Amino acid sequence: MNENTVREEQKRVDSEIRIYEDYTKQYNREHLKLDAEERRDLKQEEMRERRKAQVETMVVNAEGLPIVFTQNVRVGRKDRICANIMYPKIVEIRRLGSEMDIYYLLDGVIGQRKKNVVLDPKQCGNGSYIVRALGSVGGQIYSSKVSYQKQYAYMLITYLIAECDEIIEIPDRKGWYMDGKNNLQFWSGKPWKEIERCVVR
Repeated sequence: MNENTVREEQKRVDSEIRIYEDYTKQYNREHLKLDAEERRDLKQEEMRERRKAQVETMVVNAEGLPIVFTQNVRVGRKDRICANIMYPKIVEIRRLGSEMDIYYLLDGVIGQRKKNVVLDPKQCGNGSYIVRALGSVGGQIYSSKVSYQKQYAYMLITYLIAECDEIIEIPDRKGWYMDGKNNLQFWSGKPWKEIERCVVR
């Protein structure tokens, strides 16, 4: 072989090597890109599943404060006080002799003073209504977002209704009356019509 042929052959081989190297680099870039996308998709799916497994729960703690905490998180439980009402409690109030006339009396302590508000059970599924009702007696739900305020208010009322173990039957007027067991009783509190006027609408 002459020298020119050897050089031409070397150029051809070098060119094929460069083409192969370029192809390999391009293939590796594409492969790395696909790997990165697949890892990102898996991570996002894992995060979505983790969020689904997280459950916000509300309880009233030993100090009488309503708290919210998130269950099923890796970082552990962190309690957050969600309202300024202490020792909240729901009492179911019924009109004596009627199964249909029912309201909820929400009792609690706000700013060192005992407060209460009468709630319409038909509205208790509405977070805005509960926030407004609490606000009428100085109650606040703590959150920077209005949507969370509504959610926490709803969670609080739902929790308190589930924990409710007291029912009071209220007669139509003050004074002596016969209860459901034909016992003579005396009522000195607000009669039913006054209770109805106190309901937050």
